[in-house]
Amino acid sequence: AFREHMQRGTQLAQILAETAQRHAIGENRINSAMQAFENFSYDEVMALFRESGRLGVMQAASSAYTQGLIEEDAVNWQDALDHYKRAYDLDATLEHQKAYARLCWRMGRWEEAVPLNKDILEQVAAEYGKTGNEYAAALNNLGMIYDNIGRYDDAEPLYDQALSIHRRMLGADHPNTAGGLNNLAALYESQGRYDEAEPLYEEALSIRRRVLEQITQVRRLACITLRGCIVSRGGMRRPRRCLMKQWRLWLGAEHPNTKIVRDNYEELLAEMKEEGAVVGSK
Repeated sequence: AFREHMQRGTQLAQILAETAQRHAIGENRINSAMQAFENFSYDEVMALFRESGRLGVMQAASSAYTQGLIEEDAVNWQDALDHYKRAYDLDATLEHQKAYARLCWRMGRWEEAVPLNKDILEQVAAEYGKTGNEYAAALNNLGMIYDNIGRYDDAEPLYDQALSIHRRMLGADHPNTAGGLNNLAALYESQGRYDEAEPLYEEALSIRRRVLEQITQVRRLACITLRGCIVSRGGMRRPRRCLMKQWRLWLGAEHPNTKIVRDNYEELLAEMKEEGAVVGSK
């Protein structure tokens, strides 16, 4: 029996070495578990294998989630849904659940989408509280599902609460506030409540016009700054750093318009290269 125990110990040592390499388990833990096994104590080695099994499941879930992102980007929604569901089934993180719920919404699988989004709302409330943008987004998502299936009485308070959070947290001129106004206006319109919908549509449109004007102004400022950098650098080898600094000063690093301006940068640079303004650019 002792000889068989030692043979199993040899096999176990080899398996543990392979497991450690796959899951980055420390050598000290491996040695400690093996010593315990040799002394006929099994709890430590069993705990280690349970942990490695959990890590293996997490890796499989991460792989499935990544494949889902790829398929979603390729607009292969059924394949993306299958991957996201597998990721969620293996490791029910909030990130995996949101992705699974998103694809259920895209594909009109309302019976799955409703309970998933209700659970997400509860999790977000527990993790982030009920006053921030994360919670407002979860409210909107569940409200949109109710709206799509005609459960207007359930959707309206969710839209109302989300809009209130956006006004308080982001301000009256934020695109998310305009989006919240538009959601609520469309809900009213679906119910024939046109007198209530019209002012909300008008307010949303006014916000978007102001945002667009601001984007246009910032783009002009970016162009002026870029040209100024070119002159000051005598050809400017690295214009992006100068521009990024100005965008952060004007808008703040997290402002939604910063991304739009950043996306416009390449187009702007290409136009200037055609004019011969950027010397030595690749």
